[in-house]
Amino acid sequence: MSNLSENEVLTWLTNSVQLPQYTSIFKENNIDGQVLVELTDDDLKGMGISSLGHRKKIITMAKSAGSHSGPSHPASSHTGVSHPTSSHTGPSHPTSSHPSHPTSSHPSNTGHGSNPAHAQQRNVAPGPTKGAPAKGALAKGNPPKSAPHNDGAQGTPLFRLTLDGKGLQGGQIDEEVTFQIKALDPKENKPKDIDGKKLSINVDGPSVPKSTMSGSGSAYTVTYSVKKGGDYFIDILYEGKSVLPQPVKVHFSAPSDPHHCTINAPATAKANEKIFIKIYAKDSNGDPVKGGGEPFKINVNGPDPKSLSDLAIDNDGDDVYTLSCILHVPRSTYTFSISLNGQPVGNSPFSINCL
Repeated sequence: MSNLSENEVLTWLTNSVQLPQYTSIFKENNIDGQVLVELTDDDLKGMGISSLGHRKKIITMAKSAGSHSGPSHPASSHTGVSHPTSSHTGPSHPTSSHPSHPTSSHPSNTGHGSNPAHAQQRNVAPGPTKGAPAKGALAKGNPPKSAPHNDGAQGTPLFRLTLDGKGLQGGQIDEEVTFQIKALDPKENKPKDIDGKKLSINVDGPSVPKSTMSGSGSAYTVTYSVKKGGDYFIDILYEGKSVLPQPVKVHFSAPSDPHHCTINAPATAKANEKIFIKIYAKDSNGDPVKGGGEPFKINVNGPDPKSLSDLAIDNDGDDVYTLSCILHVPRSTYTFSISLNGQPVGNSPFSINCL
């Protein structure tokens, strides 16, 4: 093992350890065989490998290969049994799931409220996001696919897997999301039954997810939720070996906290010219909440019912919402109230003077 070149270490990491997602990290750090056998957990963490399970797997297999003359074999962290979800107490261990028994709006931009005399009030919430899918929606494009899974003895393609569903796009913490796994014949592209007891998943990230897998034959459904926000990596295994080219990355965020959201609005505006107000969605820690779809509501009080027009709010799928409108009555004051889930947002209410 200590005699391996840098390229041979990359091949070992891909084929034996089954962690090809870290090859770029190993290449950047010039890891050859001599360095590999001396790597510590702190070394791997410093290189940017956040998963404790993956770090331990690399170290264990490197030591095992270094102490044996024969070729190393990939370690299997799963057993091919049909137990329900197994979880761990460590915060960064991957959660695995095996199949059990099968189990079977945004408001528009033009909502209007009742107007008292000499005042105008409107409620506006964001419509569908522009340029990005609505929160939790499946992005357009081809779903993740595995390479054909081969018979270890004959090298014959047995099946390949496709993944599809909202659970591949993440969501919010404590939200149950699902995705489907389908097994297909690699040649005829038709459903093909596989041994569900040999199928399992890893969801690796900041917290240990709660997950279950149900189904049989060629179709399986995975349901999971997480307790902490951040990036998670989904991997599908068959007989303990990854069958995806690389894990699927998903992001989960905490819900927006009205008291931590912020607003950037002008103090004055010219009559009959469109103005823009920025609303920044943030969670209770002050971190941005991306994905779009937050139901912000806008109330505006002006000098008369026709003193404001073109009130709308847009979002491009990130944490920034843009409120726009036109004020028509010069030398007057407009009061804006922005709320989320019935709570005032940021420094709301605030006033803008029309010049």
